[in-house]
Amino acid sequence: MSEYPLTRYELRPPMNEVPRCNAYIARFMVRLFFCEMFGVAMLSFPLTVYTGLKEFTESLSTMVSLAYGVAAWTFGHLSGAQIHTGVTLTLLFTRRITYPYAIVSIVAQLVGAIFGSGMAIVITDKYPNSTTHYGLAKLPEGSSAWQAFLMETIAVIIILLMALSALDESRRGPFACGCTIAYPFMFAMSVVFTAPMIAEHSGIGLNPAMMLGAAIVNNYYKDVWIYIVAPIVGCLIAAIIYDMLLSNAASTARIRHWFTDPNFDRHTNYKVLDGEAPDDKIE
Repeated sequence: MSEYPLTRYELRPPMNEVPRCNAYIARFMVRLFFCEMFGVAMLSFPLTVYTGLKEFTESLSTMVSLAYGVAAWTFGHLSGAQIHTGVTLTLLFTRRITYPYAIVSIVAQLVGAIFGSGMAIVITDKYPNSTTHYGLAKLPEGSSAWQAFLMETIAVIIILLMALSALDESRRGPFACGCTIAYPFMFAMSVVFTAPMIAEHSGIGLNPAMMLGAAIVNNYYKDVWIYIVAPIVGCLIAAIIYDMLLSNAASTARIRHWFTDPNFDRHTNYKVLDGEAPDDKIE
């Protein structure tokens, strides 16, 4: 079985294909794991240092948002700058990555969250107790679980719609996908926009791996289901909205191939292929 035919411009194997079993893929999986691990640790470490010392402020939102942007820029060339479980699940659902890559990424994100939070607690020598928890979103007083659930879901939908717009293969011109400069900036902006909006209602979770990792470190699991389930629901809704309605490539033919064709290709114009539209390429 041969290696992937990589040119000097292709620095990683195609993640939308089932990986082959060889040394190159094994090395790439290890690199992918550490990219996602350190990316999430880069988020959870400052968040854990900051929380517990102060209540939520706009500066915390800005700090976390900038951390997302820095992590996306630093690790985007290899892992695709997922660093968010919702992004990973959306990439899987929209068939941009396959299950092996998604599993490695999600496990790495959880390990990174535990590593970042744990290291911050050890360094600052401020250990969680029955009243103080670090790096963990908690349901604010006066908010119900379902209020927090809906706010988290809406915020993740907004963030994922931004991510999907950056990945849309049908975009052209200034809105074309693959702009490595714009994506980290827009990712950070989407977080700084949504975090203050939901702070008083949910406590700001947004990232399932980070919240589960923080819950494990703090040994505190009350209401943690909100911050795990809501982003997953949000990412699925965002994927459906964008790929079925907002993308220039959206069509019933594409949806049919998306869910039934084992060789589904996101770069194929299925509207033309299946005769739903004239033979005019997506502009």
